[in-house]
Amino acid sequence: MKLTTSIRVWFFVTIIASGSLLLHQSKTSHADTAKRVSPGIPPKVDIEPEMGYGTLTGQFVLDGAIPVLLPAATPSVQNGADIIACGGTEVPNEKLVIDPKTKGIANIFVYLKLAPSKIHPKLAQSPESIVDCDQKMCRFEPRNLIVRVGQTLRVSNRDPVTHTAHSHPVRNAEKRSAIPAGDSRDFVFQIAEKLPINVKCDIHPWMSTWWLILDHPYAAVTDVQGKFAIGKLPAGNYEFVVWHEAKGYINKQLKVTIPGNGTRDLPVIKVKL
Repeated sequence: MKLTTSIRVWFFVTIIASGSLLLHQSKTSHADTAKRVSPGIPPKVDIEPEMGYGTLTGQFVLDGAIPVLLPAATPSVQNGADIIACGGTEVPNEKLVIDPKTKGIANIFVYLKLAPSKIHPKLAQSPESIVDCDQKMCRFEPRNLIVRVGQTLRVSNRDPVTHTAHSHPVRNAEKRSAIPAGDSRDFVFQIAEKLPINVKCDIHPWMSTWWLILDHPYAAVTDVQGKFAIGKLPAGNYEFVVWHEAKGYINKQLKVTIPGNGTRDLPVIKVKL
């Protein structure tokens, strides 16, 4: 009887200690997460001057006070696997990421509406055959990304629990794949989409990412300060789409003239949400 009681006490103390450790890890993880919250990793932009081609640069900032967002999710405390996988008791909300210093808005897609008749020879083919997207701490990393038609998009599960990747395209076929811990699944799209498509985890519904599928290379995702650059654009007049998940269209027809052998730096664009 005494032995049974001792075991129960030891088990209870172990549970409490483990919970305290998880809570400590949660605070640490979220502090680290806040520091490393980043938009879709922009491709390396070649902005070297070249006759007949130019670069577009700009920055989008919030017009107004920075809102305070509630956590994206609070995993069930009964599910220890979720607590460990998500790095704590709360998952940060990345639907709107604002730089507190510059008020720059991350994760805005800026892209050409239509593929131009001429594409720079260096960009005719995707420089990378595979685009990576990780499921980590019950989040998709990066939050937003760009993939070209025919390019492989690999989703890898870095968590100790099973996730899914369920795409919701308009022009392409819908795809849902279960991804066990430590495994990966490949997605390949054959048709360009007009707007970014949403991809979610059906098991953890707060997990969300946006993929922009294009048949040309002229697109970017704003960085943590709301800045972007699109290089090697043929000189001429264009219409760009500007879109963000929290607002939808910011501008359906951003008209820009790209100089040959130069850079068009847009004035700072203020966005009301």
